[in-house]
Order: sequence, then structure tokens, then C-alpha cells
Amino acid sequence: MPLPLSRFLLAVLLAFGAIGVSAALQRTTPAADSTARAVAAANAFLATLDAAQQRKAHLDFDERTRTVWSNLPSGITMQVGATERNGLKLGAMTPAQEKAAL
Repeated sequence: MPLPLSRFLLAVLLAFGAIGVSAALQRTTPAADSTARAVAAANAFLATLDAAQQRKAHLDFDERTRTVWSNLPSGITMQVGATERNGLKLGAMTPAQEKAAL
């Protein structure tokens, strides 16, 4: 005896839903894996720098810098001047350091 149309449609929808969920789970990278790769890349970059460059590349992450940090030249007191940015400029890096940074 054939399935009623409503049961057939429900079975088709469930099958497509299961396929979609399976595909989404396969594409998802676990957060721990992403974090580990980001940490490894950051450490590899820092390993290419000399001591003076490392001092420029590090920014303390404390209560103050956490709340006032900006990627814009904002003139806040943690910057040297209103238009001078913190950090190590790409132009001051060797090609290998620049590659590791990017």
C-alpha cells in the first residue's frame, strides 16, 4: 500500500534535513583547532622578530587597553601621537617577517 502524500513529503524533508546537517557539520572547524592554528601562527611570527621589534609588536592586554584599543589613529594616550600608530610597521619588517605577519 503506498504512503499517503503527507508522510512521503515528511520523509523527504527529513532526509534532506539530515543531509544538510551532515554537510554543515563536516564544514565546521572546531574552535579549539582554529585557536591552536592562530596561536601557532602568532608564535611563529613573534619568533622571527628581534627584541626591539618584539617590544613594538606587543601591546599589553590589561583593563585599560582592552577598553580603549582601536585600530584607528585616535590620539589616545597609549599612542605616541595623534596619527602615529602603535606596533611594528610592515615596512620595517623583512620579507620573511611580513609573510609570517600576514
